[in-house]
Amino acid sequence: VRGAGTNAYAHFNGGLFKPRVAGRTLAGLTRATLRAGGFHVDTALADFTVAQALIHDDALGGAPDGGLVKHGAGTLTFADAASTYTGPTLVSGGVLRVTGTLPPASAVTVTADGELLAGGSAVQTLSAVALALEPGGTLGFGFASDGSANDRLAVTGTPLLGTGRCAFYLAGTRLPFTLNGTYTLLSYSGAAPDVSGLACANPVFGKSYAFAAADGNVTVTISSDNTGASVWNVDAGGDWATGSNWTVPQPGTSGSAARFYDAISAPVTVAAAGQSAGALYVNSPFAYTLGGTGLTLDNGASAALIAVESGSHAVTAPLTLASDLTVTLNPDTGLSLGAVNGAAATLTATGSGALALHAAPAVQAVELDLPAVSMAAPMTISAPVTLPRTVSVAPDTGVTVTLDGAVSGGGGVDKDGSSILVLAAANTYAGPTEVHAGTLRVAALAAGGAASPVGASPAAPANLVLGKGTLHITGPSITDRGYTVRTGSSTHAAVLRVDDEAVFGGPIRSESGGFLKTGPGTVSYTYPGLNTLHTHDVNSPAGVQNIGPYGDAPTTGVTGFTITQGRVVLGAPAQTNMVNRIDIGLRTTTEAGLETPGELVVTDGVLRSANTVSIGRNNGTLVTAGPTGVSSRLTVTGGTCDFPTLAMGNNGAGLSGYNARPVVDVSGGLVQVGGSYLSVGESPGAQATLLI
Repeated sequence: VRGAGTNAYAHFNGGLFKPRVAGRTLAGLTRATLRAGGFHVDTALADFTVAQALIHDDALGGAPDGGLVKHGAGTLTFADAASTYTGPTLVSGGVLRVTGTLPPASAVTVTADGELLAGGSAVQTLSAVALALEPGGTLGFGFASDGSANDRLAVTGTPLLGTGRCAFYLAGTRLPFTLNGTYTLLSYSGAAPDVSGLACANPVFGKSYAFAAADGNVTVTISSDNTGASVWNVDAGGDWATGSNWTVPQPGTSGSAARFYDAISAPVTVAAAGQSAGALYVNSPFAYTLGGTGLTLDNGASAALIAVESGSHAVTAPLTLASDLTVTLNPDTGLSLGAVNGAAATLTATGSGALALHAAPAVQAVELDLPAVSMAAPMTISAPVTLPRTVSVAPDTGVTVTLDGAVSGGGGVDKDGSSILVLAAANTYAGPTEVHAGTLRVAALAAGGAASPVGASPAAPANLVLGKGTLHITGPSITDRGYTVRTGSSTHAAVLRVDDEAVFGGPIRSESGGFLKTGPGTVSYTYPGLNTLHTHDVNSPAGVQNIGPYGDAPTTGVTGFTITQGRVVLGAPAQTNMVNRIDIGLRTTTEAGLETPGELVVTDGVLRSANTVSIGRNNGTLVTAGPTGVSSRLTVTGGTCDFPTLAMGNNGAGLSGYNARPVVDVSGGLVQVGGSYLSVGESPGAQATLLI
């Protein structure tokens, strides 16, 4: 819900506002007034954000308005800092996340099914004129990962805490905060509240939580409590089955928990041999490797758990899942997983750490709710994958990974690593696709919003980004999408490799770096408007084109908008293509007979280059192109080309046996060379042809 113009008003007076689509925001209204009935929001169907000041109705005078009432499951984010409503802030269901501020006159009440979360990705102090926590109601607090700061509540008077609960999270996540210490949760200006009934809403096994109220502050002390827990207690590796290796012998049965903490002073391996467990907790700066012949994770009706609380660790023993498995990764942690088998199980990885897969999970489904996943070996993942947020997918150097199952969710895909990622399914993920390194290989692109290998994001160029890697399209492709060139570097060129024919019907945007078209196929641009094909030079034409073996962006053998193989076709009525520099044909190899030509075809519209347009520069020798050479071409059949300089056959690299055969063929349209010169056969050895 967004205001447009200067006369957009909303008045809330007790009706139920129930959003049905996630990610929407109330913002931009001239005024949003709360009357006696108040603003009631139910997020049971979709999360919602209020970024609009909610103003007390002047007609009520000093009488309170109806306030803000949060109903239903889901999350309502209150992001405003200028509201003046005077009625209550009532959380009767789900989560009210306050990233702004509460009105100075609004008393806060949290009921049994509700949670007030005092902050977002950053910690903050939230002020409230009064606070009542009803039995079972929850106050949520975010903590910095090192415990140096946390969310706080500042309450006027005495807060009523009763038998409520407090939840402790790593800031910006729903992962539990577990670092031992004493932390201030809220301050008060009245009498000390009774905290004897408070409890932790998200306790972690092996931790105790003690609440206290004194000197105007309510605190919690988190400490370790391993009484009765099975904790690895030797400073060495060993067999899981050896009882003396544990504080309490680990039963190795369904639902049991095993804990690997700070007993070790160097990396160790613990060998399992078919035992079972419901949960594994790992918290050590030194690496634990859970190896052996196999381990079954079985937590009954609940999901099994691997919780990595600190450090980087590995499970190399084959895992058999009798339950779903959730992997939680705290910030700056990592987990390497070997074989995971569970035909009826879902593998969920969540948190802020990094997950490394050494084999394709043989599971029913995969959910990746974390910033990065890597793959250490070639694999094909057949299970469907859900991405709640954008994930960096980075196979190790030289590794090819295929995602054969459909990828869905609200996140996107960032291809990282000097490697190859193949997106093979009709994917529906809604976020952008970015090629940061290596190669992203797809068969084709579809229209924006339709299922395709690069998901179903809208066609806007921001949703397909070519960076320091290669987008490789293997089959025929027609799309209304555009793309953005963004290498983040003045020394790298994004690569588009096309094997067949690819038609881009959307606008092209260039933000940084050069652009290189390679592959034997044709790229056609049909958007009837402005394309900024290239605006930032790499300008390194003399060296051999050095695309990495797995598609990493070249830094030599490229300039601005470069075509070294196949064809690029420009032309649509009302199309204008802006480019800083064009090279058609460059030096791509030192191998005998492997030099390739490029071709640029202009059929309509306007092509305007700010600098030199060069055909055949350093494009072949008697060795690399054979005695007949290769013919890179500029073909113009319509439209207008406006160049300051047109150079054919330049041997700026001083190649021995240079024998390029550049061609300019103008059979229609207009080519204007209005700046420096038109050079035909600029260097010895070149055989240039100008056809008009």
